[in-house]
Amino acid sequence: MTSAYDVLVIGGGIAGVSIAYELATDRSVGLIEMESTLAYHTTGRSVATFLESYGGRTIRQLTTASRAFMEAPPDGFTRPLLKPLPLIWVAPHDQVDDLHAMYESVVELVPDMRELDDAEAAEITKVIRPDLVGAGLVEPGASEIDVAAIHGGYAAGLRGRGGEIHTGAGAAQMRRLDDHWEVSDRSGTVYRAHVVVNAAGSWCDAVGTLAGVEPVGIHPLRRTVFTIGAPDGLDPKTIPLVADVAGTFYLKPEGPQILCSPADEVPSEPCDARPDEIDIARAIDVINAATTLDIRHVR
Repeated sequence: MTSAYDVLVIGGGIAGVSIAYELATDRSVGLIEMESTLAYHTTGRSVATFLESYGGRTIRQLTTASRAFMEAPPDGFTRPLLKPLPLIWVAPHDQVDDLHAMYESVVELVPDMRELDDAEAAEITKVIRPDLVGAGLVEPGASEIDVAAIHGGYAAGLRGRGGEIHTGAGAAQMRRLDDHWEVSDRSGTVYRAHVVVNAAGSWCDAVGTLAGVEPVGIHPLRRTVFTIGAPDGLDPKTIPLVADVAGTFYLKPEGPQILCSPADEVPSEPCDARPDEIDIARAIDVINAATTLDIRHVR
């Protein structure tokens, strides 16, 4: 079997479906995904937060620029895409200067950021040890993102514009023939396209290598995430998203539970990622030292 398109997108995560949706306005577009379902890896495991104070300046500019779309998406997207969830950055006493520096670097793009003293930070977070925190920052406009609604809106919109999505179709071979690419998947189906978009996430360099391209150095990193039950007397719905300025942990309400992460970035081969028990144990130590959660087991 052979399918022909103007553009073939490899990868069915948020990057793949969004660019395929945009290109399908005036081109024929096909999308292939190696898994049996879309958004199986990073997109489907996102902690799903909209944070304008997170990351370097370029990332923060892109986040701020995307707020208009998030707040008023086009027809075909379930609304709302955002649900308010304030972010509190905290710093121990010896890192207060780092927190002030962070404030100065982000307030230009996030003018409603506000500095907190130690008592305010401990009170608002409800879980940070008062003797640990030296100061805090609050980002009132931070939000949870409905990742499924965004991804689903793009995928449905792509189909509505005549695009075709093929799952269980991992790219196995690629070659350039005259003015087009010929891509064969693992089942032997052939796709022809003038342009191929490599949106394969952690597998980007592997896909590029199939096309005879020098790897650009995309190195997958694994991050550990787990949930815990809330301590007696604490309603998770009443706590904000909490992160420390040094990037050693964050936590957020997750329904009746609390989601925790050591914000780790462990080099990994592209794979179906699974948590490491040692990483979870280290995270528990870090979070217990900084909070009153007294984590004893994870869910």
